[in-house]
Amino acid sequence: GIAMAPDGHSFLTAVGLKQNSIWVHDATGERQVSLEGYSFDPKITPDGKLLVYRILKGTSPETDPSELRVVDLSSGRNDPLLPGFTVVGLLGRTYDLSPDGRQIVICALDREGKYRLWLAPLDHASPPRQIPNVEGMQPKFGPNGEILFRAFDKTATFVFGVRQDGTGLRKVIARPVAGLMGISQDRQWLAVKMGGGGAPGILAYPLHPGPPLAVAASGTFRSLGIPLRWSADGKWMFMSVSTSLLENYGRTCALPLPPGRQFPLIPAGGFKSFEEIAGQPGARVIDALDVAPGPNSETYAFARGTVQRNLFRVPLP
Repeated sequence: GIAMAPDGHSFLTAVGLKQNSIWVHDATGERQVSLEGYSFDPKITPDGKLLVYRILKGTSPETDPSELRVVDLSSGRNDPLLPGFTVVGLLGRTYDLSPDGRQIVICALDREGKYRLWLAPLDHASPPRQIPNVEGMQPKFGPNGEILFRAFDKTATFVFGVRQDGTGLRKVIARPVAGLMGISQDRQWLAVKMGGGGAPGILAYPLHPGPPLAVAASGTFRSLGIPLRWSADGKWMFMSVSTSLLENYGRTCALPLPPGRQFPLIPAGGFKSFEEIAGQPGARVIDALDVAPGPNSETYAFARGTVQRNLFRVPLP
């Protein structure tokens, strides 16, 4: 807003600068690991040794390009992961780490503005390689090394799968989806955001024969844009609720999982509020939205935002 000076010759206004940094929480406490810029969208390798995150090259985390960085959590060394590549996409759904922590799959725009999928080793042992013959977004490592992704088919988007060499393209889910929201730690359940028509907001589809599971009801709380995530030990599932997607504010709930299961006990029709999630036995609330589980319940990465505002007097002609 603005405030006019009593003499009408100037007005006062405020200009703010948003900053985001990546932090790691573990058994020893919390420490900052990102060094510069607006950092967001972290992921930790299953062994807890490396952390990948994005640095924004613009003003909007959802629409502007970003670059990937990788941090060695023991030494603190911070390096560009894929120099020359810019990635664009929603929080938590632009790239994925393989179950063994050795590869990354990313969605990047080519010179024609098409979404292409690329694979690269985290240790830079070989150059990145494009998955041929496909366009797609929101990639996930599926079972047996297959890459799952979202792509258009005529007028709607569906989930497809493809081998890493570009062969074996197939439609994984027959119904249209609005987004890929996560894949379980055992890579056997794919969480997707559904469209309208009274369907549940988030369904988990088994990648083996069986019916889908309603995880979150549609339109009842604002976690539907935030992915589901699992700890590497398979004992916790993380769900987030946004109070402002644009400002990256919200809370995350870590839910303990029954032995041998990939989901907690979910009410019929899916969770309908954050209070219902946080009320589950053993649930832990984390005061952050952009949270990435590590190898166990004590280790996770998260984005912490700050806003610096200054007042300016602007003279009028």
